[in-house]
Amino acid sequence: MLIYAHRGASADYPELTLAAYEGAVAQRADGFECDVRLTKDEVAVLWHNASMLERAGNPGLIAEMTYKEVSRAYPQILTLDEFLAFAVKNKKGVLIETKHPVHFRQSHRRSRCRNSARQLKELKRLMYQ
Repeated sequence: MLIYAHRGASADYPELTLAAYEGAVAQRADGFECDVRLTKDEVAVLWHNASMLERAGNPGLIAEMTYKEVSRAYPQILTLDEFLAFAVKNKKGVLIETKHPVHFRQSHRRSRCRNSARQLKELKRLMYQ
């Protein structure tokens, strides 16, 4: 049986943060689970709820804010790229749940996803060696 850390070691650290995933590594989780939302400028970030109210005390909606605005309101937010790089570095599997609305404009799809796709391929290679 594999143990995946739900939003990181979220019982001990703020969920979906680097601290939570570092805690999951220390607790010897086999992999990580995360929730992903897109900001207004189409940066994929780890966030569960549509609003920032519960975790950041800000009533703004992730989908209506730019990444810069979101990171100002909650500096410890992780991007999907940062999360995947951490997972690759630690050789951990990932479960990624997309939250809605999650969509890319066709013109940005390739350029915005290229780095994440590379990291996912690297994870797959590491996990199935």
